[in-house]
Amino acid sequence: MKKVLLLLLVVFLAYWLVQAPNSFAEVLQDTAGWLWRTVRSLFESVIDVLDSLGR
Repeated sequence: MKKVLLLLLVVFLAYWLVQAPNSFAEVLQDTAGWLWRTVRSLFESVIDVLDSLGR
């Protein structure tokens, strides 16, 4: 079942990429930006916690 869902996801993404490459690129760029901001925030929070434990 997981393989079928993965295949459907790949087919959907490929279809979207062919039919509307600009909107696909925008969504991908927005998602990557959100992911980067989230990772940075997580790392900053971990650093802050470790700093406060060291004091």
